[in-house]
Amino acid sequence: MKRILLLGSKGRLGAALARCWRKNHEVQAFSRQDLDVADLTRLKTTLASARCDVLVNATGLTSLEACEENPALAHTLNAEAVRVMADTARQQGARLIHFSTDYVFNGTASGPYTEEALTDPLSHYGHSKRAGELAALESSPHHLVFRVSWVFGPDKPSFVDMILKKSCHRECTGSHRR
Repeated sequence: MKRILLLGSKGRLGAALARCWRKNHEVQAFSRQDLDVADLTRLKTTLASARCDVLVNATGLTSLEACEENPALAHTLNAEAVRVMADTARQQGARLIHFSTDYVFNGTASGPYTEEALTDPLSHYGHSKRAGELAALESSPHHLVFRVSWVFGPDKPSFVDMILKKSCHRECTGSHRR
């Protein structure tokens, strides 16, 4: 049984991971209300006192618009907080699992991106997430970074849910154009 410390437990990804892992592991989960990772001092203090085998970062500023409007906050949440998590995990002998995005790429590839593909972010969001990846990987070769392009699920409405709802509404009401 692993001791897992999960940050971002009320988000779409964090809630799903917590639900799944609690079946077989000891999970200590923090939501943004429990621990705002933008408060780097509190983050350091909290992580230093919490012992775990695996530290999972399911937090971040993921709204592209919010990152463009406030690049400093994006950098704090998506890069500086990750550095704190990565360094603390390394110091405790734990592994960090960090979730990033395909926005670290410029979108011009003609095929799938691989782990070796060169990054070229075009937005503050992409730049801040790439800085977080580097912070995690530079801290320890044992840390993991997962780049995901889309996260959806039952815990929060998503773009996929909106499209399905609108599609169903049109089909059910006959309000679509032909």
